[in-house]
This record gives sequence, C-alpha cells and structure tokens, in this order.
Amino acid sequence: MVIVRVKNFDLQSQVNRQCVDYVEVTNIYHKTRIICGRPRGYRGYVFQSPGYLGLTFKTDEANTRPGFKFSIEYQPSPCHQGPPGSRVKLDYLNVYTYYRRVCIRDWVLVNVESQIDFPPESSYMFCGKKQVTDLPTSSQERMLLAYHGVRYWNRGIQFKYTIVTSANDVGEVMI
Repeated sequence: MVIVRVKNFDLQSQVNRQCVDYVEVTNIYHKTRIICGRPRGYRGYVFQSPGYLGLTFKTDEANTRPGFKFSIEYQPSPCHQGPPGSRVKLDYLNVYTYYRRVCIRDWVLVNVESQIDFPPESSYMFCGKKQVTDLPTSSQERMLLAYHGVRYWNRGIQFKYTIVTSANDVGEVMI
C-alpha cells in the first residue's frame, strides 16, 4: 500500500479558471485528481493505492505562495501467490458497491497481467451489485485485485480463486 499525505497545501490561485501551480495525483486505472490553490476548509489530503501512485508537480516562474509538504509511505501487504510457473483463476467475484455508469467512487479492479498500475487496456473494472464468473486466468503466478469503497453501506467484495499448475489444480481458496 502506498500512502501519500499532503500537508500545508498553499499554491498559487487559479487564473481564468485554470490551475497555474498544481499537483496531479494519478491512481491505479489512470484515475487522476488535480489539486491547486488553497482549498476552503483544507485539513490535509491523504491518497492511498494498493501499489501505484503517480505524482506530477507543475509550477510557473512566479513565486507567490509557500507550496506544500508531503510524505510518502509504503506499507507492504501480505498476498496470496502461487508457486513459480502457476497461474491464478478467479472462480467467481461478487461485487457489492454503489453503482454509477463509470464507477466513479466505488469500484473493484482486476488485473490478470500482474501490472501494478492497473492500466485500462489490461484491467477489468466493476461496480454495483453483480457476480462475475468469466474472467480469464492470469498470465503469471499472481492476479491483482484492488477495491475502493467510500460509502458506509458498501459490503465490499467476495471471491474464490484456484491456483492452477500445468499438471492440475493445486488448491482452492475462498476469501
């Protein structure tokens, strides 16, 4: 888990509704958020990601505001992983999140190529209430899942996977 904490954020205000100085935060699945100026009621920003978080800083030559402080923290998390040469098959994935057509706030991401930045071209995104049973088997000994839920009534996800070797199934795990 990557955690970025932004403190004392005070950048140049917008000019003609455009951010002059800003920080762009890119999360998994290339979701971005731009922060600039001095937000009202600001108490600090905290961004979290299961493995990838991109930060872009932009400024001009004007020196009008003090800037910001931030810290980056990495917390390793235990993961289920098969032996070398095996693959992971997701038998089913039950999703219980808030539904919006573009899955803005609550979502589940699955990447079968073990790409930690979850690029859209090789990732699957789900939201709402559904059961998914037709995902492809991973190309390596791990499959990446990311869950993001901000609504208090989200029930999260439930899934079952199987570790597959070239000879036969090694075992099943249900979480």
